[in-house]
Amino acid sequence: MTVLRLLVSLTALLLSSCGGGGSDSGSQSTAMPTPPPAVASPPAPAPPASVDNRIPFTAFAYDYALPSGPLTVRYQLAPYQASSEFPSISPYRIDDFGFFQVVTEGLNPGCPREQCFEEYAAPGPWNHRAYQILPSDINGDGVEDFYLFEWIHGTREPAPDDLAHAFINDGHGHFKLANQDIFASGKACLHQGGEFPTDSSSKSKLSECGYTAGVPRHILVADFNGDGMDDIFAGMALHLSDAGKLYNRTLTHLPEYFRSAHMSFLFAHDQIAGDVDGDGDLDIFIPSIQHTEKGLWGDGTPISGCAECIATVPWSVLINDGTGSFTLNQNLPILGVGADHPLLVDYLSYSTPTRGILWAGGPPDNLWVTTTAIADFDGDGFGDIAVGWFNPSLTDQWGFPANSLGMVYFNDGQNNWTTRTPIALPANWYDANGNANDMITIDFDSDGWVDIVVASTKQNPYYEGRVIQFFRNQQDGTFVDVTEQVHPTVGRYENGTGTPLWNGEGQLFARDFDGDGDLDIIDTVSETYVLINDGTGVFELKQHSSFPAVDRNASGLWPININNHGSLDFIGYRTQCDTVSCTTNYYQVVD
Repeated sequence: MTVLRLLVSLTALLLSSCGGGGSDSGSQSTAMPTPPPAVASPPAPAPPASVDNRIPFTAFAYDYALPSGPLTVRYQLAPYQASSEFPSISPYRIDDFGFFQVVTEGLNPGCPREQCFEEYAAPGPWNHRAYQILPSDINGDGVEDFYLFEWIHGTREPAPDDLAHAFINDGHGHFKLANQDIFASGKACLHQGGEFPTDSSSKSKLSECGYTAGVPRHILVADFNGDGMDDIFAGMALHLSDAGKLYNRTLTHLPEYFRSAHMSFLFAHDQIAGDVDGDGDLDIFIPSIQHTEKGLWGDGTPISGCAECIATVPWSVLINDGTGSFTLNQNLPILGVGADHPLLVDYLSYSTPTRGILWAGGPPDNLWVTTTAIADFDGDGFGDIAVGWFNPSLTDQWGFPANSLGMVYFNDGQNNWTTRTPIALPANWYDANGNANDMITIDFDSDGWVDIVVASTKQNPYYEGRVIQFFRNQQDGTFVDVTEQVHPTVGRYENGTGTPLWNGEGQLFARDFDGDGDLDIIDTVSETYVLINDGTGVFELKQHSSFPAVDRNASGLWPININNHGSLDFIGYRTQCDTVSCTTNYYQVVD
């Protein structure tokens, strides 16, 4: 599909300066008071060098024999282009263009509308992109490094495995590709390629790449084993650190339940890490959509008298033992409902939840989760779970308030989220047309209680438009929408950016963007923008046009503190395709 990209007019930020002196109007001069002594300013950053400061690495490639035909993926350094060759918007410039270049050579059949609906794709070359770029002090030197998590896509049928790439900051704002240094095998797999293949036998349940449908969304970079180095969890693929390297522990440290012969693919649009049980380590919540093979309950026993029935199983919490080894807790709702929901036919006690449920008259339309968060919302010391719905138009069918953005499920202190009455979050900004895309927790009003910030987009037109909503905690675990009070420019991207480009998919970050000590909000959509906290919990918009873009075509920018100067910097990427290949160049946006 050809997507028309309109040119975005990029307006330069004007730098003003103050000073005293005389003024001449042409007929009269007016004496001005003597200015105060000048205050020394920190030194300005060095101008971009005219020489290539990128860190070379040995080019490498992988060849794949896929059902759709051969594919080669090459990883290399691009030919050098100086910063002066790209547009800049003061104080930002594009630097180190092509410090990592990925070229995909090969064709795929795309994904027709009847199979992929609004996410259809035309036949053409395979396309490489960064699904996420996440910060981490990988080597523990106090300087911010990052992981790049790739996605090679075009069809939902078998595709190359999606890999992780580690980049180490040299301390001067340039990055070294360090896969051989960081990953014990030299190659870190996160997902078996292909999103929802029609032939599930193309994926192995015993693969170290995990066993999930769909690209791994919202990969978790966190210290799960408590050794001071971040680990990686990517939707049933787990890489744990040991003596400065990451080892694949997918098949030894995650519950075998998800790989059981009678279970279908695991699909989750989000997952989140948090300490649900108060023991000081990080657990993982997965609002999964998973069911059994025909005729079987979730525990593998036969469904009496119904060989064609399937059972839907609950969401899951993976409980960490402190070393990064996880056990399964499913004391959770199934698609948000409790055991007494009128649509349920059969449901065992929550003491054996893995058996699952059947639906009256067959499964209803799924009310499913696209984003989630863990926090102690009611102040009792235990981790509660918030979820946001993909389709709030269905909430009233499930007994929830119409168009509610999501729900909060409270931990009863025994790691059970079914015994206490959940509460509904306020309505989605787009009401029935909404889709809660990403959620973070932040105490934006500084009252000591955890609040919720959610970015939503539209169902129709699909993923066009973006609104960030602010839900204030009423100091009891209930929430009120204060968006229009704290986000005065909330309507700026409500209907998109003025182009037909999708801008509804992205990830929120709560970081101190401008270095003033409070948390700002960065939204890494296709045209990234920032909400600047004024220190009182009111946010001012820094538009996407505040940052330069390669050839003025937008790409998502991911916040990384590259040079420890001024505001946060970004890593961006630009993909260009011809009839047989695509080339993706990664670059920096620095001040």
